[in-house]
Amino acid sequence: MKAETIVLSCVLASSFLFLTVFNKEGKVEVCRIVFDPPGLEPDDEVIEICNYGGRAIDLNGWRLSDGEGEYTLPSDTMLKAGESLTLTGREFNPTRKTRGVFLSNKSDCVRLFNNDNEIIDDWCWKNSPEVRRH
Repeated sequence: MKAETIVLSCVLASSFLFLTVFNKEGKVEVCRIVFDPPGLEPDDEVIEICNYGGRAIDLNGWRLSDGEGEYTLPSDTMLKAGESLTLTGREFNPTRKTRGVFLSNKSDCVRLFNNDNEIIDDWCWKNSPEVRRH
């Protein structure tokens, strides 16, 4: 990560590690993941990206990766201050194979990269159907 990325807090709560990162884009993070949905997998899996900053963020060129595959957000994606973007497995893994982002039910990590290839958020989990921040 570049120097403008400053880690402000690290709090252990309910066996999840919450990491709040402010960076040159403001405060953008993966705020919810549903990797073991009650419905169809991977179609009903969810990754939600939240903008907790005070201004809109252009997500052009941003991407999600699980270390095996990746998904690039559409080029016209703007995330207004205080809003979130919910992506389903139909979007980030449309082929239902590991070439897209494939969320393991046992343990996995999802990383959010900006268009400069900097890690904006990094979130890992183990054995829970849904994880949520804040």
